[in-house]
Amino acid sequence: MLIDSVDAYLSLRRALGYRLRTEGHLLRSFARFASRNRPARFVKAAVAVEWAASATAPTARECRLKVVARFARHARSEDRRHEIPPVDAFGHHPSKRRPHIYSSEEIRALMEAASRLGPIGSIRPHTYCTLIGLLAATGLRISEALALRVDDVGVDGLRVLETKFHKSRLVPLHPTAVAAVDRYLRRRRKARASTDHVFITIAGAAIKYATVHKTFVALRQKVLKLAEGVHRRGSTTSAIPWRCASSRRRRKARSSSAATCALWPRTWAT
Repeated sequence: MLIDSVDAYLSLRRALGYRLRTEGHLLRSFARFASRNRPARFVKAAVAVEWAASATAPTARECRLKVVARFARHARSEDRRHEIPPVDAFGHHPSKRRPHIYSSEEIRALMEAASRLGPIGSIRPHTYCTLIGLLAATGLRISEALALRVDDVGVDGLRVLETKFHKSRLVPLHPTAVAAVDRYLRRRRKARASTDHVFITIAGAAIKYATVHKTFVALRQKVLKLAEGVHRRGSTTSAIPWRCASSRRRRKARSSSAATCALWPRTWAT
C-alpha cells in the first residue's frame, strides 16, 4: 500500500538524521487522499496535483508537489509504476526571503531595545538582551539557544546537544560573552524558575519559539521606526531592512566573535 511505502521512505531518511516533521505530515496526508476511494499502491501525477491544489497558498501548493516528487523519485527507483508529478504545475513561487546580514550597529540597537522591555524589574529584558547577544556572538540556531539548559553552560563554553542530524558540539564563548551569561544566570536564580532551561519567561517557564518570534518582531519594528525617524531628520543613517531572528546566525558566518562581543560590555551593564 502507498502508506506503507511512505512510512518506509520516512524511516529511511530519518535514520540518516532528517526529522521530516512537516514532510512526514504532508506525505501521510497525500497517501490518505490518494486512498480516499480505494487503497492506492502507487503515486499518480494527476492525483498529486489534485491534492496539492487543495492548499490555499501558491507556495503551499508548490511545496506539496515538491514533497511528493521527492518521494516519488525514491519509490520509482524500485517500481516504475510510480509517477513523478510536475513540480511546476502551478508555476514557480519563490518561498525564501533574502537573508539580511546584521551589522554591529543593528545588533546593538536590538539589544538596547530589548533592555527596555517591561515589566520593569522583571527577568524579561535581561532574557531577551542576553538571547540576542548570544545568537549574534555564537551563531547558534534559535532552537538551539532556547533548548539550552543551565548545566549546558560551562567554563569551556556551551554544550549544544542533539541538534541537526542528532549531532552535539561544544561552542566556545568569548570572555565578554561568558561574563554576560554569568550575569544573566545570577539574575535568573532570583527569578524562581520552574525549569532548568537557561532562557525563561517572567513566570519562570521555558520560552516558546512563538513568543520569541513575536517579541523579536516587535523589537525590530520599534528599532526600524527609530531609524526611519532619524533618517527623516537628515541623518546619514538609512532605514534598515530588518529580517528574522535566524538571520543573526548568517551574520555570525560573516564576522569575528571578538568584534561581535565588543558590543556586550556597553549593552549588558550590571
